[in-house]
Formats: sequence, C-alpha cells, structure tokens
Amino acid sequence: MAAPQDTLRPGDILKVEVPGSSGFSETGAIDDSGYLYLRLTGKVRAGGLSFDEFKDTLRVHLAPYYRDPLILLSIENLMPPQVMVTGRVYTAGPIQFRKGMTISDAVQAAGGAMPDARLSGVIVRTKTGDKWETRRVDLGAILSGNKPDEPVSPGQVIIVPKAFRLCTMENFNFVMNLLSTGLMFFTIYLLMTK
Repeated sequence: MAAPQDTLRPGDILKVEVPGSSGFSETGAIDDSGYLYLRLTGKVRAGGLSFDEFKDTLRVHLAPYYRDPLILLSIENLMPPQVMVTGRVYTAGPIQFRKGMTISDAVQAAGGAMPDARLSGVIVRTKTGDKWETRRVDLGAILSGNKPDEPVSPGQVIIVPKAFRLCTMENFNFVMNLLSTGLMFFTIYLLMTK
C-alpha cells in the first residue's frame, strides 16, 4: 500500500461523489495543467491542492446545483509520489519520494553519481503550472559539507550531467582517428598530384 500523499497532482484519478437522491458521481483524471474536468462543473483546479482544499473549491463549483453538498472524494490510482533522477547515475529513473528527501538522497537512491559526473552542475527542474523552472545545484559542495543540502519535491527532475574532460582516452582516440584520416587523405592527394 502506498503512503498517503499530501497534495493532488497531475495523473491522479479522482472519484467525486455527492450522495443523495439527486446525487452525482464521476471519475476523472487531473491533467498536466492541474485541472480535473467534470461534466457538471467543467474544469476545476485540483493539482497542488490538498483533499480539503479541493473539496472547498469543488463545493463552490457545485453551489449552483447543490446546497451545501456532502462531497466524497477518493483517489482511484494511488501511486506513490516520485522524483526523476537521470543522467550520470548508476540507476537512472523514477525514485519513490519520501518526506524530507534531499537532492543528495535522491541521487544516492539512484545508485549514486558515476565517476564522470559533473557534480558542480547538477540540474534541478521543477514544473510550476505549465512551465518548467530550471536551476543548477553544486552537488559536489553539498556532499563535501560546504553547502547545505536542498529538499526535493514530488515531480521534480534531477539531471546529473557528464563532465567534460579534455584529457581522456576517449578524446585521445578521437584525435588519433581524426589525424589518421587526415594523413590518409593528404597522402592520396600527394599521390594524385604527381
């Protein structure tokens, strides 16, 4: 059984019921912009709201149809909240969020950073409404204790980029192949011009 969530979020499937003789019952999913569409009320803001806040909002939308309705609300697809960790980590993918989780906790839950990761440029993306906010975090400074760790929120994406290193075997092999190809074309050119 998944842990209860604090707020509603896109992807949650909600069952809304108003019991009684002229009752109402409908199931719908919260879309990516945070709205739940119900036939009776149209679009209702749900994403980011607690159960109680959403019930209050829904009560206002139902006021033309019901006087002080009793609203029963349930999540039909209770999935645990997640944080996506990708890039130069050993096990990239969704990580189950837990209260109090920090950036370093999330990266560690993804197996930790690979040796070629650029810890000074970790990217944290947060969706607010229909826009993504991006910021850079120095995970190296956090891990060394020079900077406080930062909390994460469900739905955030953490990207651990690859460090660019000029003197690597991969770069050396690339340069050698490039020189070899250039030398071959130069030799062919000299042979053809004689």
